[in-house]
Amino acid sequence: MDLPNFRQLTPILERTSTLAQYAIVIGKRTPDNKATFSVGLLNDYMSAKTRFTRLTLHDDPNNPVNDNGVKIRIDIRRLTQVFNAMASIKSAQTRCSIRHNSAICFDFFNEFISFRITLPNYES
Repeated sequence: MDLPNFRQLTPILERTSTLAQYAIVIGKRTPDNKATFSVGLLNDYMSAKTRFTRLTLHDDPNNPVNDNGVKIRIDIRRLTQVFNAMASIKSAQTRCSIRHNSAICFDFFNEFISFRITLPNYES
């Protein structure tokens, strides 16, 4: 799925990184064949979630999208570092995929370079 602009995601992660150690990322297919991307946190005192809807969905035959969605738990500090670094590159397009509930992959594209960053899932 295509991710929203980093200017929207980075401040959310920076504010929540002091509240929890892990972010819970959920990707889900909607009935109109779009995608929903949610970033949330859960600790002993609170639960919070930010949801981005109607994102473009790209089907990958090697990693089919489950209609029930996929969920992964990521170190929020590493996720924030990735988003801060990518905001400075000003990627024209960023895609996200959750691979078999074991890792989250970010594909970054701009006019000069394209590359992938993979972050592992942290089991509870």
